[in-house]
Amino acid sequence: MRKLCVKLDRIAGLRQLRDSLEPDPVAAAVVCELNGADSVSVRLTSEQSSIQPRDIKLLRQMVQTQLNLEIPNRQDYLTMALKYKPDMLTIIPAYKDGSVMHNGIKINRNLQETVDELRKSGMNICLLLDPDPMQIKQAIKLDIQAIEICIGNYALLKDKTEISKELINIRKSAELIHQSQFTCAVGHGLDYQNIKELVKINEIREFRIGYALIARSIFTGLDKAIRDLRKMID
Repeated sequence: MRKLCVKLDRIAGLRQLRDSLEPDPVAAAVVCELNGADSVSVRLTSEQSSIQPRDIKLLRQMVQTQLNLEIPNRQDYLTMALKYKPDMLTIIPAYKDGSVMHNGIKINRNLQETVDELRKSGMNICLLLDPDPMQIKQAIKLDIQAIEICIGNYALLKDKTEISKELINIRKSAELIHQSQFTCAVGHGLDYQNIKELVKINEIREFRIGYALIARSIFTGLDKAIRDLRKMID
């Protein structure tokens, strides 16, 4: 069965707008799991203006499925991440807190050293990569467990021809990942419309979504927003 991962950062962002206790991303995680989510994800930040250390600590204690933690490839973040012991650690590009991410990381020697260090700690690792077969081929040589294809470019395209070309790149990348026996995920730009073409790619085994799901939940409730998405990917 395909997996659904719900990103909770935007819920935490809403909370911080009023410096309030609500909405609580930890409570949201419970709703996610009860309504069909296979994992929840949060992004570790140094600014603490969205997800806070308290959130990650409680999520680590309460999540019954899987906890994914997103971090950039920086030593200070790596040190913090190792304390929380998530089920999966996804390495993403450097970012400004609250920013939208449209591109994946680049494979280089520094990244390889990071992967080796994390694997010595027993950490499961996912890399956020563009749908570029050359990058994918380099990544599958590393000791990782999953690759998340960044669909940021696909999500922004309007021209049908360009969309078709990008879908070909995503499909080829997914096939390479699947053939290498890694988990293939997609994320960073998913919504209830563009996911319709992606579910046709059988090699994609996990869908990671945050903003679009939280936006829909304003009108439907979080529980129904998750169940509706669950039906789309099954």
